[in-house]
Amino acid sequence: MATDLKFMMRVHNLIQDIHLDDDLDANAKLFCLLVLADIARRRTLSPSARLAETVGWINRIDERAGQPYFSRMVIRRDVPRYEREQDTGVCVGEMIRRDGPCGKKVYKTIVDVDPATGREVLIGYCTRHWSLDHEQRAREQRRQWYENGRPRPPVNAGGVLRRHLSTDWDYLYDWADPHRDHAEDGKEPIPPRPTLSLIQGGV
Repeated sequence: MATDLKFMMRVHNLIQDIHLDDDLDANAKLFCLLVLADIARRRTLSPSARLAETVGWINRIDERAGQPYFSRMVIRRDVPRYEREQDTGVCVGEMIRRDGPCGKKVYKTIVDVDPATGREVLIGYCTRHWSLDHEQRAREQRRQWYENGRPRPPVNAGGVLRRHLSTDWDYLYDWADPHRDHAEDGKEPIPPRPTLSLIQGGV
């Protein structure tokens, strides 16, 4: 009884953490809650039945979500990755008579890449501030980036599910997105230790 009460309290705290995590969208939160429910249900089974149901939990989550590939979709969206920084949607050209960027509607954009880190930023210019020099600079940056061995910036998106659920996430990420970029040169941020080790076994 004490063990069950302790488990219930841990699950209760985890549910609160999931609810308050703004980095989880609605589908990711539903996925986490369905996994918790599945684990809680399995705890009521006999040891042999519990072991038998360890495999196939993905299918049970999809069925309860009412979507055939729900789990794969959620996990694929959570794959750790580097996402290019977007521009503000307005021209960033410098003004002569006042401080700050131009701010007019963007005519053309370039990808500004840091040759040393691989960090990318999408930058836009209006018709007044656009110049072929910007394209030339972008090509030169890209050339230097290649010569530097194509360094990769640290991962800055995904990996949120790992905050709450402990499992072999590398396996699940590869399963959900077989062509994913492992970002071998970019260091992934270390998520907080999950409250519970909830998922075990294959998909």
